[in-house]
Amino acid sequence: MSPMTDESKIRDAADAARGLLEAAPIYEDALQPGAQQVGKALETVGKAVNLALAPIGALVWGFKKIEEWVVPALEARLLTTPPERIVTPPPLIAGPAIEALRFAGGEESLRDLYANLLATAMDTETAHTAHPAFVEMLRQLSPDEAKLLSHISHAPNYELCFVDVVAAWEDRQARSTMLTHFSTLAEAAGCAFSDLVTSYLDNLARLRIVELKENVRWATDEAKAQYEAVSSHPRVREHVTRIEQFDKGIPEIVKGCIEITTLGRQFIASCVDDRSMKVVKAE
Repeated sequence: MSPMTDESKIRDAADAARGLLEAAPIYEDALQPGAQQVGKALETVGKAVNLALAPIGALVWGFKKIEEWVVPALEARLLTTPPERIVTPPPLIAGPAIEALRFAGGEESLRDLYANLLATAMDTETAHTAHPAFVEMLRQLSPDEAKLLSHISHAPNYELCFVDVVAAWEDRQARSTMLTHFSTLAEAAGCAFSDLVTSYLDNLARLRIVELKENVRWATDEAKAQYEAVSSHPRVREHVTRIEQFDKGIPEIVKGCIEITTLGRQFIASCVDDRSMKVVKAE
């Protein structure tokens, strides 16, 4: 192959490469409308995200804000406590509790529990019941669960009931639980999302505050009436109808009860029972 031919091939390759480079802007221009749309979409989403996050800065409490709320709250809860019994709370409790209030302070149902715990830890007669683990347990409660727990702590036993809806099939010799731990307690407690009562109870059980006992029921007349009210709830009836009409099964309603554990009673005494409310009642 002659040198002239080699030079010609090199020149042709260079021209081809130059052509590709010159053509590149054409492809870039062709993609620009799509890229512009994506850019606009990202800009729109970015604005929405920034707008959604903007209130968070105001909701996160600084120490001054915490101090402005905590001091009067503790004064109310320790109003009838002799001054000689009021002590500095253990840092293991006060530190994490005050830190948690930075984020939970905007939720009244939760911040009240933190104030109750701090008040318990500041009274020499009750400080030993304020376990450091209680702060972490409070961190894992939603505002609705705090309301539910406050209601449960003062509810009579016969109200602490739930039902499971189970589907059974004779031909398949099989059973399947369609609805678990359903109760009307969240509605009675004024929870914002009462339809989540099942998960609320499961979380309280996970934290060992309550125990959910299956196939156990309260035997009083009041309890029987309460079980009947829960069993006839629209959500329960909806599952019963679905099992009968769509699953072609036999619906069974299994009754259970909620029991507060020993740890739960200590937690309630330290965090849920409002000392300031006791003062009001005493008057």
